This record gives sequence, structure tokens and C-alpha cells, in this order.
Amino acid sequence: MKNLVKNFLIIFIIFIAIAITFSLYGNSAEEEKRAGIEEFINQIEAGEVAEIIVEGVEMKVVLNDGTQEIVKKESGETLSQLLNNYGVDKDRIRNIKIVIKENEGLS
Repeated sequence: MKNLVKNFLIIFIIFIAIAITFSLYGNSAEEEKRAGIEEFINQIEAGEVAEIIVEGVEMKVVLNDGTQEIVKKESGETLSQLLNNYGVDKDRIRNIKIVIKENEGLS
């Protein structure tokens, strides 16, 4: 009977350790703010955007103050098409670092 209780406590402690590990790493994704396309365009026109990282339909936007936001775009639309459709001034775009990442692997 003592072995059963001992084994149960060991399994319970391992389970708690795994849960704590996942909770620590799970919070980092929630810190990124989600923004709409209108807000994204307004930030570009105000000169607040430092970098845009395009990954499929998601764009990670890094602002001048270091804040990061996630903006979703349509799947068939490129970033340049999106900016042209909203009439963004080309001089504003030249000051922004743009990185395009392709999907790799099984995803």
C-alpha cells in the first residue's frame, strides 16, 4: 500500500512540474497584441512602424517603441497589394524593414 501512495505522489509531482512548465511558456504568446488592418495602416502613416514580418496570413508588426502586434491579412493578398489598396504613401514604406518568411516543414 505504501508503494501505491508513493508512486501516486511521484506521478502527481511530475504532472505539476509539466503543468508549470507549459504555463510559463504559454503566457509569452498572449503578450502580443492583435490589431486590425485599419489600425495597422494608421500606424504606418503616422511613422510608428519599424518592422513588418510577414508569415503567411499573419504579419508581426514591430513598432518604434518595441511593442509587437499581430495583424492578419487575406490569404491571397500580398503586403504590397494591401498597402496599395489602402493608398499608403510609398515614402512611408521605404523607412520600414520588411521581412517575408516562407512556411517551412510540416506546417
